[in-house]
This record gives sequence, C-alpha cells and structure tokens, in this order.
Amino acid sequence: MDTQTPMTQTQEVQGFLEKNLTTLITLASFASAIAIIFLVGYPRFSALKEARTQVDAQSQKTAAMTAKLNGLKTLDEEKLIADATLLKTAVPSDKDITGLVIGLQQMASQNSLSITQFSATPGNLGASALSAPTPDPSGAVQSVAGPQAAAGGTTIDFTVTFRGDYSALENLLKASTETLRLISVKTAKIAPSSGAGSIDMLLSAKAYWKSPGDLGNYADPLPTLGSNAKVVEALAQYKILSGQPQPLPTGSVTSPF
Repeated sequence: MDTQTPMTQTQEVQGFLEKNLTTLITLASFASAIAIIFLVGYPRFSALKEARTQVDAQSQKTAAMTAKLNGLKTLDEEKLIADATLLKTAVPSDKDITGLVIGLQQMASQNSLSITQFSATPGNLGASALSAPTPDPSGAVQSVAGPQAAAGGTTIDFTVTFRGDYSALENLLKASTETLRLISVKTAKIAPSSGAGSIDMLLSAKAYWKSPGDLGNYADPLPTLGSNAKVVEALAQYKILSGQPQPLPTGSVTSPF
C-alpha cells in the first residue's frame, strides 16, 4: 500500500526536474533550432533548387549551341553564301516584280524578241514587308507573320506577250525553263501579229517567291541539303538574268488572241 503523501510526491517531481533540467532545456533549444531552420532555411533551399534547375537548363542550351557552332565551323562559308544567293535568285524572299520584269526583258532581248504586253496580279505588294520575329521562351523564333495569307499564296500570276519569228519564240520557251528566277508556264497561245513575218505568243505563267519561315529551335540539329543538293547543282547551271528595267508598252493594245 502506497503511503506517500502529496508533499512527498511533490518533492519527488521537483527532484526529477532539478536532475533533468539541463536535458529539458537542451531538448527545447534543439526543437526551437529545428523550427527556425525550417522557417528560414526552407525558402532559401527552394530558391537554390530552382536556381540549380535553371543552371542545368542553361548548360544544356549552351552545349546544344556549342555543338551547332562547331558544326558550322566545318562548313564551307563561301559555298554557303553562293548557295543562299543562288536559291534567293531562284525563289526570292519577296515578290520582286521589278526583278521579274527585268528577267522577261532580258529573255526577249537575248532572243531578238519584243514585249508588247505585260500584266501581273501580285496581290498586296505591302505583304512583302515582313514583321519582326517574336522570340519564344523555348529558344525558337516564331515564323514571320505570314504575308502568304494576305497575298493568296507564294506565286504571282502574270501574262506577257512576246513578238518575233517562230524559231525565236521557240528558243524563248526553252530558255524560260533554264533561267533564274524560276517561272512556270501554264499556257502559250500563238497568233499572227500586225508586223510582217512576226508572230505574237501570249504566255500565261506564274513566278515563285517565298517569305522566310521558322528559324528553328536552338536544340534542333543543323539542317542539311541532303537530296536537295542535286537541285542546287542543277540550278547552278541556269542563267541568271540581270540589268535595268526598260519601259513596258503602255496605252491600249489590241490583243490578237
């Protein structure tokens, strides 16, 4: 039977507290330290983790761009410039009506022909004015605002009438398939002209142009010509026509067709 009085029990509790006071204070201090570390250190830890994630992403981007740069260093710069110039001449980056007219006039001149009529439906000429590309967080550059939509495509329909003898007109048709800028003849109609011994040939054709598109993501591998290299080699054999535009016929012209 327990004969301890309340006074005795109180003395025992006090004795226990006195003996373990240091331990209790230490535990309380440790718990407080843990709470402080959690409250103060966790946000910093989260920020550090986010910073590390960003550094890793930047490192990957840098590695990809370095690989691209090393790939570019292996390419022939002069050939790249020559190929780009050739392709832009074949398919310019804008509608370039003036260049189209110059090419037609040069073809006519080289084949002893004259141009008696020219008309084109280029659509909105202002569509060739390109807006600035918009950067994308992923590293890609968005496609330039599409002038094709406003212009109804990437071709220019035109008609032109050449006048001369039959053999010269035949040579011109052949030259049109071997000359830059690229054109595609849809129809050719021949009729006697008002000049003695001359023939009029009305061509309905289209010329091509292509606005710049997506410049690609930094992580994309370098594009290669691949099978298109043969196309570039073929285009290199085409004639490039240049010069100053001459006045085209104006006023009312009676069509013989």
